[in-house]
Amino acid sequence: MDVAGGPEPELAEAKDLAVLDRVRAAPPLPVRSSFTRSLLDAGTSEQKLAEVWLEEGNAYYDPRSDGVTMTDWFRTMLETLDR
Repeated sequence: MDVAGGPEPELAEAKDLAVLDRVRAAPPLPVRSSFTRSLLDAGTSEQKLAEVWLEEGNAYYDPRSDGVTMTDWFRTMLETLDR
């Protein structure tokens, strides 16, 4: 820890670089949006959508814990990205 109580600068920079590497390695947004739309259009089950979001997407937030279906969550994300 540094004097201010934050992480050492080298550690923070390493984490920042790791995030950038993940973003860089991800498919372009139109590809991801198209993939998500295809899942919704195919009537993919809530369980499979949850698997895609939580396991394959490595997400931490599960919208079902707030009473939101995975279908509604994906549709809301797509609508927001389309703005």
